[in-house]
Amino acid sequence: MEKGQEEMKDRTEKGQEEMKKGQVEMKAELEKRMEQGQAEMKKGQEEMKNQIQSHVESQVGEIKDHANICTCKIATY
Repeated sequence: MEKGQEEMKDRTEKGQEEMKKGQVEMKAELEKRMEQGQAEMKKGQEEMKNQIQSHVESQVGEIKDHANICTCKIATY
């Protein structure tokens, strides 16, 4: 192989190694971001669940109060 061809081959191999290293770094960063996004989604879902649970408990309390009032009215007749 001529000297110029060897240099070209070496540069090509070096470039390929750098590209592969960059791809590995990009993949690691992407995985990290995906995990962060999933954690944020889980946190948001948990917050929504808590809000819904609080709302339902409040509504149940109001229904119980209303039922007790109606029961008292019926009992006094």
